Amino acid sequence: MRKKTRDTLITILVLFLLLAGYVGLRNWQELKTAPPDEVATIQDFRLRMDTSHDYQYMIFTKDGKTYFEARKSMPLWTHPSGPSCYVFGDDGKLLDWISDNGESNKWDRKWGQTGRKPTTFDEIEKQLMERCNDGMEPDAPATPR
Repeated sequence: MRKKTRDTLITILVLFLLLAGYVGLRNWQELKTAPPDEVATIQDFRLRMDTSHDYQYMIFTKDGKTYFEARKSMPLWTHPSGPSCYVFGDDGKLLDWISDNGESNKWDRKWGQTGRKPTTFDEIEKQLMERCNDGMEPDAPATPR
């Protein structure tokens, strides 16, 4: 009877450690999506967070204003309900972000989930430069440190 009890306790301990490891790795993955303090513009974002160029860029309009969005799917093992999303204003400034946009009704009410059109980072920069040429200065692109 003692061997059976010991085996049961070991099984429970192993399952607990596996679950704790999974939760820890999932939280670490979500923490990786947080933009560092130095990321204030879409140019900063590109230099510091999108170095492998694997984010998708979108453009959308809400309440008559244009916004840019960068999104990237979380790894499947984290069981995400949506991608990580970063919203930038038409001046290129970071306005908001979320690690999993499928988890928040507040995000949906604020930014919506529809009406996005795919674009490229180069196209966004072109639009920001046109805005600058029209006399409305966006922030200067960040320089690598």
